[in-house]
Amino acid sequence: MLRIGQVETTATSDDKYTDGSVAGGVAATRLRAAAFNAIQEELANIVESAGLVLSIDDQTQVLTGLKKLFLSRLNPFADIATDGAAAIATCLANLGLGNIALAGVCTGSQAFAGYITIPMIISGAKKNLIIQWGLTTTNTAGSGSAYTTTLPVA
Repeated sequence: MLRIGQVETTATSDDKYTDGSVAGGVAATRLRAAAFNAIQEELANIVESAGLVLSIDDQTQVLTGLKKLFLSRLNPFADIATDGAAAIATCLANLGLGNIALAGVCTGSQAFAGYITIPMIISGAKKNLIIQWGLTTTNTAGSGSAYTTTLPVA
């Protein structure tokens, strides 16, 4: 990138274009090919870096290229998902989440007799740890009893 003052002496002292002033004896900035070529190449590099082909009929190429090169804030991570499994794995690794992000979220019931299901990844396989709680009463001290417990099915 260059400023017009780098190729044209009639630019302002801070390297900007000027219309000049006939009454003040200030010459207008001459339009130099080097300045326009620099602008053209900067814009063309945006388009081509995004994998697009320059087209004389498309005046939205720079915007389209920028959208391809930058993540969208309108729907975060949706553009990564459309890039496929490898992009998702890289994203999760960059966030420091690894495979645990694929395990899921906890579910359960906080009732008097409740449970929690905790998803986890063990040796690469998705597993669930289920913890249940509740109270029961017995009528004989020191006796053992068997209770049927229904586990939640997910």
